[in-house]
Amino acid sequence: MSRQIETELIKHLVESRSFALTTLSRNDYKAADTIQTATVRGDNDLLHWGVGPELKRGDIVALYTTMSKYLPNRERSVLHRLYSVAAKTEPSQTWKNKAFLYRCVTIEPPVKFKDLKNAIGLNWREIMAAGLKTKPWSKERTEIFWKFLFQERPQVVDRVSQRFSMSRQADDVAISYSSKDWVQAQRLMLWCEDANLNTFFVTTVDPIKKNLLRKLLYQTFANTKVAVFLVSSQSNHSDWIQLEQEAALANAENILLVRTNSDCPWPIPSRRGVHKIELKLAHEKDVIKKIRTLLRGTAA
Repeated sequence: MSRQIETELIKHLVESRSFALTTLSRNDYKAADTIQTATVRGDNDLLHWGVGPELKRGDIVALYTTMSKYLPNRERSVLHRLYSVAAKTEPSQTWKNKAFLYRCVTIEPPVKFKDLKNAIGLNWREIMAAGLKTKPWSKERTEIFWKFLFQERPQVVDRVSQRFSMSRQADDVAISYSSKDWVQAQRLMLWCEDANLNTFFVTTVDPIKKNLLRKLLYQTFANTKVAVFLVSSQSNHSDWIQLEQEAALANAENILLVRTNSDCPWPIPSRRGVHKIELKLAHEKDVIKKIRTLLRGTAA
């Protein structure tokens, strides 16, 4: 990526995205397990995470993991992941707010505390008090961070551009899947990326209040042109999936049911805007073709 394009990307990120730091405590093993699950499922996994300031959809959160014995060595005391905020934050008891985070960008190799201290003046007290901060980083500090990151980790520039330079509000395609369908979802994700589709993968997270979940889902599908549901015997009776289907029916322009098990009944009856397709083994390209057809229909 040329220096001019990189400069324009930094300007866009600083002006249109608030930037905040979040972390986890030394003994927060449940949060560490959540990170490990996200590592296995890939960069599209959805996290429900504590943050300090109020944030809007599209803002960016840096996840700094402290020296936790519940994480692999590569994850300890480093900045390893950046996330986009999927919906406006909600007040929390232990943190100032909680946010749904998605569109992860993994930093390899991770950025160590010493580097952050020398480059942007970040101190350990700021990291440990991240949940108490009421304001995001200043634009000046955010700009210094992006310049430092792109200079020291030039390989992440394209990924940051792809994940974070999109519209704050728009996701062309939202794909819903249960935890037991994640392998198929990952295959579909690769096909979507290859087709340059702006896609948000939605899956179950740790148990949370239904009203928070419903708010996230309604906001997600209100900005979605095509909502895709992987239909299998495991996902039919999930409360999460039922909430997603309810939100999609109320908001999405089109719903595409992708059945991976022919013995499983269709969860939504036929109606205007609801489309169905059988996914045969290794035929993800048929799903992409159908999604493209529906997207052309919404653009007409």
